[in-house]
Amino acid sequence: MKGTVIMKIVSILISLLAWRVTGYDFFIILTVTSMTIDLYKGFKKVQKRLNKILKMMRKIKQ
Repeated sequence: MKGTVIMKIVSILISLLAWRVTGYDFFIILTVTSMTIDLYKGFKKVQKRLNKILKMMRKIKQ
């Protein structure tokens, strides 16, 4: 987990540096898009786990 946070920070810093050097917002947009996709994948994993737990709880109730 720590490594991914550090990589995200490095990614943001590199995109900001590229933006300052070139003036193109493309680098920032690309980084934000990448981070959004990573968050979405993380939420999907959590959702799958929660669904499994709910199914188990329903079986126990019956």
